[in-house]
Amino acid sequence: FPSHDNNTDIWDGTGKIKVAQAITENFLSFYSSFSVAVAAVNDLENKTLIIDNGGATIGSNTDVSAYTGVQFQFLGNCILSVSAGVTLTFPSPASIVASPNQQIFSGSGTVAFSTGGTIYPEWWGGGTGASAAANVTAFTAAFAQKLPIVCQPGMYNFNAALTATDVPLLKGV
Repeated sequence: FPSHDNNTDIWDGTGKIKVAQAITENFLSFYSSFSVAVAAVNDLENKTLIIDNGGATIGSNTDVSAYTGVQFQFLGNCILSVSAGVTLTFPSPASIVASPNQQIFSGSGTVAFSTGGTIYPEWWGGGTGASAAANVTAFTAAFAQKLPIVCQPGMYNFNAALTATDVPLLKGV
Protein backbone atom coordinates (compact mmCIF):
# COMPACT_ATOMS: atom_id res chain seq x y z
CA PHE A 1 0.00 0.00 0.00
CA PRO A 2 1.46 3.38 -0.89
CA SER A 3 1.96 5.71 2.06
CA HIS A 4 2.17 9.47 2.19
CA ASP A 5 1.46 12.27 4.65
CA ASN A 6 1.08 9.85 7.59
CA ASN A 7 -1.91 8.27 5.83
CA THR A 8 -2.36 4.99 4.02
CA ASP A 9 -4.52 4.50 0.95
CA ILE A 10 -6.58 1.32 1.19
CA TRP A 11 -8.64 -0.02 -1.69
CA ASP A 12 -12.06 -1.17 -0.47
CA GLY A 13 -13.38 -2.32 -3.84
CA THR A 14 -15.21 0.94 -4.50
CA GLY A 15 -12.46 3.49 -4.12
CA LYS A 16 -9.52 4.58 -2.00
CA ILE A 17 -10.11 5.29 1.65
CA LYS A 18 -7.65 7.33 3.70
CA VAL A 19 -6.90 5.64 6.99
CA ALA A 20 -4.73 7.48 9.50
CA GLN A 21 -1.47 5.66 10.12
CA ALA A 22 -1.98 6.42 13.79
CA ILE A 23 -4.89 3.99 14.14
CA THR A 24 -2.58 1.12 15.07
CA GLU A 25 0.21 3.24 16.49
CA ASN A 26 -1.67 5.04 19.24
CA PHE A 27 -1.97 2.13 21.66
CA LEU A 28 0.18 2.26 24.79
CA SER A 29 0.85 -1.48 24.50
CA PHE A 30 2.83 -0.87 21.27
CA TYR A 31 5.55 1.05 23.15
CA SER A 32 8.25 0.19 25.68
CA SER A 33 7.07 2.78 28.21
CA PHE A 34 4.43 5.41 28.84
CA SER A 35 6.80 8.35 28.22
CA VAL A 36 8.07 6.81 24.94
CA ALA A 37 4.45 6.33 23.82
CA VAL A 38 3.51 9.94 24.63
CA ALA A 39 6.49 11.33 22.70
CA ALA A 40 5.73 9.11 19.70
CA VAL A 41 2.03 9.94 19.65
CA ASN A 42 2.86 13.65 19.85
CA ASP A 43 4.50 13.30 16.43
CA LEU A 44 1.42 11.70 14.84
CA GLU A 45 -1.51 13.40 13.16
CA ASN A 46 -3.98 11.82 15.61
CA LYS A 47 -2.61 12.83 18.99
CA THR A 48 -4.63 10.45 21.15
CA LEU A 49 -2.75 7.88 23.23
CA ILE A 50 -5.06 4.98 23.96
CA ILE A 51 -4.33 3.44 27.35
CA ASP A 52 -5.03 -0.22 26.65
CA ASN A 53 -3.98 -3.71 27.72
CA GLY A 54 -4.77 -3.12 31.40
CA GLY A 55 -2.74 0.09 31.55
CA ALA A 56 0.80 0.47 32.84
CA THR A 57 2.90 0.98 35.93
CA ILE A 58 4.68 4.32 36.15
CA GLY A 59 7.86 3.49 38.04
CA SER A 60 9.80 6.74 37.67
CA ASN A 61 8.90 10.42 37.68
CA THR A 62 7.19 11.17 34.38
CA ASP A 63 6.25 14.65 33.25
CA VAL A 64 4.20 14.74 30.05
CA SER A 65 2.79 18.22 30.73
CA ALA A 66 4.63 19.68 27.72
CA TYR A 67 2.51 17.51 25.40
CA THR A 68 -0.53 19.79 25.54
CA GLY A 69 -1.90 18.49 22.23
CA VAL A 70 -2.01 14.85 23.32
CA GLN A 71 -5.23 13.31 24.62
CA PHE A 72 -5.01 10.32 26.99
CA GLN A 73 -7.93 7.97 26.35
CA PHE A 74 -8.52 5.21 28.91
CA LEU A 75 -10.23 2.06 27.62
CA GLY A 76 -12.48 0.06 29.95
CA ASN A 77 -10.64 -0.97 33.10
CA CYS A 78 -7.22 0.31 32.03
CA ILE A 79 -5.36 2.05 34.84
CA LEU A 80 -2.07 3.88 35.24
CA SER A 81 -0.56 2.70 38.52
CA VAL A 82 1.89 5.24 39.92
CA SER A 83 4.55 3.71 42.18
CA ALA A 84 5.38 5.05 45.65
CA GLY A 85 7.54 8.17 45.58
CA VAL A 86 6.80 8.75 41.88
CA THR A 87 4.94 11.66 40.29
CA LEU A 88 3.10 11.49 36.96
CA THR A 89 2.27 14.97 35.60
CA PHE A 90 -0.32 15.57 32.87
CA PRO A 91 -1.00 18.83 31.00
CA SER A 92 -4.52 19.22 32.47
CA PRO A 93 -7.61 17.20 33.36
CA ALA A 94 -9.00 18.27 29.97
CA SER A 95 -6.35 16.05 28.34
CA ILE A 96 -7.94 12.99 29.99
CA VAL A 97 -10.58 11.11 27.98
CA ALA A 98 -12.36 8.95 30.54
CA SER A 99 -15.74 8.67 32.15
CA PRO A 100 -16.20 10.72 35.35
CA ASN A 101 -16.96 7.46 37.20
CA GLN A 102 -14.07 5.44 35.74
CA GLN A 103 -11.01 4.57 37.83
CA ILE A 104 -7.91 5.46 35.80
CA PHE A 105 -5.24 5.91 38.51
CA SER A 106 -3.96 3.67 41.29
CA GLY A 107 -0.85 3.23 43.37
CA SER A 108 0.59 5.27 46.21
CA GLY A 109 2.44 7.70 43.93
CA THR A 110 1.20 11.14 42.91
CA VAL A 111 -0.77 12.19 39.86
CA ALA A 112 -0.54 15.90 39.09
CA PHE A 113 -1.80 18.34 36.49
CA SER A 114 0.18 21.38 35.32
CA THR A 115 -2.94 23.46 34.63
CA GLY A 116 -6.44 23.58 36.03
CA GLY A 117 -9.61 21.74 35.19
CA THR A 118 -12.22 19.53 36.79
CA ILE A 119 -11.34 16.19 38.36
CA TYR A 120 -13.34 13.32 39.83
CA PRO A 121 -12.54 11.20 42.92
CA GLU A 122 -13.66 8.16 40.92
CA TRP A 123 -10.51 8.58 38.79
CA TRP A 124 -8.59 7.42 41.91
CA GLY A 125 -10.99 4.58 42.75
CA GLY A 126 -13.50 6.42 44.91
CA GLY A 127 -17.23 6.35 44.40
CA THR A 128 -20.62 5.68 45.85
CA GLY A 129 -20.04 1.92 45.58
CA ALA A 130 -16.43 2.02 46.78
CA SER A 131 -15.29 1.08 50.24
CA ALA A 132 -14.89 3.76 52.89
CA ALA A 133 -11.09 3.28 52.82
CA ALA A 134 -11.00 3.59 49.01
CA ASN A 135 -12.97 6.85 49.24
CA VAL A 136 -10.55 8.29 51.80
CA THR A 137 -7.61 7.44 49.50
CA ALA A 138 -9.38 8.80 46.40
CA PHE A 139 -10.54 12.05 47.98
CA THR A 140 -7.12 12.62 49.56
CA ALA A 141 -5.51 12.26 46.11
CA ALA A 142 -8.14 14.53 44.54
CA PHE A 143 -7.79 17.18 47.28
CA ALA A 144 -4.02 17.24 46.71
CA GLN A 145 -4.67 18.56 43.17
CA LYS A 146 -6.18 21.80 44.52
CA LEU A 147 -8.59 21.71 41.56
CA PRO A 148 -12.39 21.72 41.33
CA ILE A 149 -13.78 18.29 42.23
CA VAL A 150 -17.11 16.98 40.99
CA CYS A 151 -18.76 14.07 42.82
CA GLN A 152 -21.21 11.71 41.20
CA PRO A 153 -24.77 11.37 42.58
CA GLY A 154 -25.12 9.17 45.63
CA MET A 155 -23.62 8.67 49.08
CA TYR A 156 -19.88 8.33 49.64
CA ASN A 157 -18.79 6.42 52.76
CA PHE A 158 -15.64 7.36 54.69
CA ASN A 159 -13.82 5.71 57.58
CA ALA A 160 -11.60 8.67 58.48
CA ALA A 161 -11.77 12.44 58.63
CA LEU A 162 -10.68 14.32 55.52
CA THR A 163 -9.03 17.72 55.36
CA ALA A 164 -9.30 19.81 52.21
CA THR A 165 -6.94 22.76 51.91
CA ASP A 166 -7.17 25.20 49.00
CA VAL A 167 -9.72 23.11 47.09
CA PRO A 168 -11.59 25.72 45.01
CA LEU A 169 -14.79 23.70 44.62
CA LEU A 170 -16.31 20.44 45.81
CA LYS A 171 -19.53 19.92 43.90
CA GLY A 172 -22.10 17.17 43.53
CA VAL A 173 -23.98 16.63 40.29
